[in-house]
Amino acid sequence: MSCSTPITPNSNHSSAPVVSVIIPMYNTERYIDECIASLRAQTFPYFEAFCVDDASEDASFVSAQRATAGDARFTCLQLPQHGGQSVARNVALEQARGEYVVLLDSDDYLVPCALEHLVAYAHTMQLDELYFNARSFYESPQAHQLVREDFSNRPSFSQVATGLELFTFFQQHDAFFPQAALRMVRRDLIEKHAIRFYEGIIHEDVLFTFMCLAYARRSSFLNEQLYMRRVRMGSTMVQPKRTIDNVRGHYVCMREITTWVTRHESVLSPAIIDALAKQLFAYRALCARDWVHDIDPSDKQAFLASLSVRERFAFSEDIIALGTYLHAKDQEFYQSCSFRVGNALLAAPRAVRNMITRARSFRKDNAQ
Repeated sequence: MSCSTPITPNSNHSSAPVVSVIIPMYNTERYIDECIASLRAQTFPYFEAFCVDDASEDASFVSAQRATAGDARFTCLQLPQHGGQSVARNVALEQARGEYVVLLDSDDYLVPCALEHLVAYAHTMQLDELYFNARSFYESPQAHQLVREDFSNRPSFSQVATGLELFTFFQQHDAFFPQAALRMVRRDLIEKHAIRFYEGIIHEDVLFTFMCLAYARRSSFLNEQLYMRRVRMGSTMVQPKRTIDNVRGHYVCMREITTWVTRHESVLSPAIIDALAKQLFAYRALCARDWVHDIDPSDKQAFLASLSVRERFAFSEDIIALGTYLHAKDQEFYQSCSFRVGNALLAAPRAVRNMITRARSFRKDNAQ
């Protein structure tokens, strides 16, 4: 299969689209043209795409309409009020007709052969879902400093496994990424199990990805960098300071995943249980550190006041107690005599080395 040779339409394909591509938009006027252009350049033409504007404050919707004009494969929708990425994606899922669903963020884009390779591989392997790889590029050195993503060292997995077995493989290799956009999922699996994005939170990809993994009987991984992820200031994943929304989003996902595991524990292998526990602890530790270091006291009080007594007890036990413990251990280490002496001696050369390393790394990661 070649990215340079488009597929010629033929009678073997019905009028129904093979892939439904869902593109939520919010204040991405600067990027939507490139995103849409990458779809129109696909070597596999049998798709439909939903560009769902989440009540943007800029001209994202108008730009999308202009970029898709004359192409019946595209539908542009505009939500009456801002509801978040989950709402926009769910609206499109209700209208999707494709055999598969692919999610594409409006500031990212696909390489020209992405859909062709994904559909061919999924059909050949008879898959419920297919993970694929990505490459991140950075809009600025500041964004690069805040978030580093490296997909280049992910191990290949050419077999077919259940979704949770594939998750366990990635977890054992420290190569699991929960981004919902990095997989193609059969729509009938999504509909059969009523899988939707949890509305009202960020980090909703964590839960959606898990639910698809939990029910997929045939999963695999195509280790090709088909998705181009733009890392930019102002996006959900690139913020100078974590907020209560980060804590709430991850905590809701943890709670829902734990509930699912409890209900299905009898069919889960020890290896899967261990992998899930490791991943949930990572989210828990992240929430705990965010709670201690980044969240404003007023936001903490408001969040705790919104919980029931049982919910507050669980949150205090899961997050606040762990955060207090980790903070105490951090302080004990940083205030030790050996750390302070060593840090003072190495501060200047370390600063110079870090500056050079960041500059080199930014140039390398952004190289085409």
